Amino acid sequence: MISVIVPAWGIEAYLDKAIESLLQQDYQAVEFLLIDDASPDGCPSICDAWASTDDRVRVFHHSENRGLSAARNTGLDAARGRLIMFLDGDDIALSGFFRVPLEAVEETGADIVVFNPERIDVSGNHLDTEWTFLMKSQGVLGRDEAIIALAKGDIFDFAWNKIYRRELFRDIRFPEGEKWEDMAVSYKLFSQAKTIACIPDKLVGYRERPESLVMQDACAARIIIADRHYEAMDYLAGLGLRECAQAMEARAVEDDILFLHLASGRPRFAESFNRVRTRVLEHATQGSSLGKQQRLSLALLRVSPGLFSVAVKLWRRIRGRA
Repeated sequence: MISVIVPAWGIEAYLDKAIESLLQQDYQAVEFLLIDDASPDGCPSICDAWASTDDRVRVFHHSENRGLSAARNTGLDAARGRLIMFLDGDDIALSGFFRVPLEAVEETGADIVVFNPERIDVSGNHLDTEWTFLMKSQGVLGRDEAIIALAKGDIFDFAWNKIYRRELFRDIRFPEGEKWEDMAVSYKLFSQAKTIACIPDKLVGYRERPESLVMQDACAARIIIADRHYEAMDYLAGLGLRECAQAMEARAVEDDILFLHLASGRPRFAESFNRVRTRVLEHATQGSSLGKQQRLSLALLRVSPGLFSVAVKLWRRIRGRA
């Protein structure tokens, strides 16, 4: 059986469609765990209504709003299936959402199967443009190979585009009260897996909403993403996975350099700018696989933050962003 966990908070306009897309799938051996995170709108009653129509639906109501991580953890604690999946309550499951990754698990023996998303707009219409983060990795990968692919961005680290063997979560939960929680657990789950299979199928409709976290301030988001990659570096180094840790460090350095470009000249991020500058100069090495612009950025940062800011301002003008 598959346990699919659906958190719900403030998404009454989309929740019915999300649940309906799950219940209409052609694979039926599924339990649906709907987690109402004390939502102030109609989500609690929507969850209860679906539970009254299908005995596979189980609803859990939080007495207070605790966040996405806590909602997912409630589902994990209650899950009975041997396999775990997630769907955010404003997204939709596409055809084959359960069946296709389950077949991949059975055919490959993989502990995790990763699939692709398809972008949809707020009305549920499929967007024509290609998703920027479609996986580059394909096939069955060993643990270390998959972690390195994760670090490089060849596999993305969302929770909702994968199926997992339940035992991987034995000692792993999402960090409560923190942002970008998917990134905080993906590398840990990969480190517990023997093999990870990557399939090309688009099985989840990711709804792009202006108020969603990934659509917000790229500068504020980038520093959190960099922090996550440094955390992953330390965790993997602690497991003795040296190459994996080095790959995460290289990705973190790239994140830091991008943040510094975005934050340059923005007083709101002045304190963070100085902290990140110190960090990136500590972690960047001559042997790291940086592009020409990134190497130039590092050279300017070493000489003078002011010179770096002037160069960024000039670059923005050239690119028409000033």
